[in-house]
Amino acid sequence: VGSGNTDDGSTTPNDHYCWMRPEDIDYDRPVTECHSCSDLAAEMAASLAAASIVFKDNKAYSKKLVHGATTLFKFSRDQRGRYSAGSSEAATFYNSTGYFDEFVWGGAWLYFATGNNSYLKLATTPGIAKHAGAFWGGQDYGVFSWDNKLAGAQSFEVVLESWISI
Repeated sequence: VGSGNTDDGSTTPNDHYCWMRPEDIDYDRPVTECHSCSDLAAEMAASLAAASIVFKDNKAYSKKLVHGATTLFKFSRDQRGRYSAGSSEAATFYNSTGYFDEFVWGGAWLYFATGNNSYLKLATTPGIAKHAGAFWGGQDYGVFSWDNKLAGAQSFEVVLESWISI
């Protein structure tokens, strides 16, 4: 949602010039649809799964969040592709280099939210980690960012190892 293109030097309000709450924005904001956006969907699934843990005392709401997370995660696995590949706006500002790190990240959060071992198995599958770049190293290897969830996912591995050894 929104536009951030400032290439033409225009100061027309857009999402890079406007720093206010979305509900207070009074200019048009274009919506981009994606039909194969594994990275975005898996990231959203991870967020909803994490929120379900935060709201675990509200069982109905937590269950609704888990349902959304599992639905989005399934979509991310079934409709493979990068969200930025279908949008020049996204490619300009938030180009995604891949989606396997989000599979690990989403799988880890879904495991913690549901206790379902299939998510743990997916999150710890060496082939997925390899495709995510877990063994490549490089300057961004340990940096958690919008385009690299490996540092966060690896933190889950440390927690899991300590639980297993107890």
